[in-house]
Order: sequence, then C-alpha cells, then structure tokens
Amino acid sequence: MTQTDYTSSYLPNFAYTQADVEANRQGILTQDQFFIVESVYQARQSGVRQTYRLFALWIPLLIVIGFIIEYRQANQSLAEFLPYALQIAVIIGAGVGALMLISWVFTVRNARDARDKRISVAEGKAKVIEDEVHYRSRHYMRYELKLGNRLFRFANHSSIAHFEDGQSYRVYYIKYYPFPLMLSAEEL
Repeated sequence: MTQTDYTSSYLPNFAYTQADVEANRQGILTQDQFFIVESVYQARQSGVRQTYRLFALWIPLLIVIGFIIEYRQANQSLAEFLPYALQIAVIIGAGVGALMLISWVFTVRNARDARDKRISVAEGKAKVIEDEVHYRSRHYMRYELKLGNRLFRFANHSSIAHFEDGQSYRVYYIKYYPFPLMLSAEEL
C-alpha cells in the first residue's frame, strides 16, 4: 500500500466498490474505509495536538516577556508593580485559557463523527465543478461536488469522474470539518 497524505482537506483518490456501498447502506465501514477514516482522523488530531502544545508553550512565554518589559518601563519597585501586573497577567491568562477551551470543545464536536465512524447520507442532484483556479499567482485545478447544501472536495479528476452533472445521487459520507469525507455513492 502506498503512503497517502491524509492531512489535506481534499479526499485522496476517492474510489469505492459495490461492497463499500452495501456496507455503507447498513451504516458500517469496510476495512479499507475504516483505515482511510482512521488515518484522516489521526493525522488531523495530531495537527490539533501540535497546535495546542504550541499555544501552551508560547502564550505563557509571551505573558512573561510582556510582564518583564512592563516592569522595566514602569519605574516602580517590584513590590509596587507586582500586585497590579499579576492581576493583568491572570486576566490575560484566563482569557487565553477560555479561548483554548472553546477551541477544544469545537474541535471535539467537529471530529465526533470521524472518531465514532458515524456515517451520514446526502441525496440530491449533483453539481460537478472542475475548473482552474488562480490564487496569488498559483494555478491549480478545483474538483468539487455540490449535492444539496453539501460540498465535497476531491484531489484529482479521477475521483470526481464518478459523478455526472445533473444526475441524482445518494452519497455516504462522514461529517468532518472542513469538508466531509465521502465513502461511497450510488445513482438514484
């Protein structure tokens, strides 16, 4: 098996079999799908943990540096400066802690379906979008499928080639921010 980058929000090499569709109808994942969903989940969670470690290291360090800079500019003794500065440091620390807690809650909530391997279903007419995008002097191809109010993004043409514009489909997917992970699809 080749190594695939599951950290991207784009679904890598979307392919499925009739066995995948049958399993997804019953609300279960095949072994290959389980591996892909778990790989995506673990890769993104690793990135989240790294971000939290970064904030846990740098925010207190920045507060301490700001504390030292303010002390040097205050022209006060440490006994005079400390009560006032500690109040501010505690308020800033509590605010940053609250923001990190809110971020953690949203991260856990957005990853819940991927963690629990909960399959969702969407039905509707497909709108296939394949076009070249120009962004900050970069050019790349965009492969998207809109199905109702759901947007699925793909990494390449062969992944989106399963869908025909205007045709009705039932899609089995896992909700996972920023884009859902498509598992399989069937024409209606």
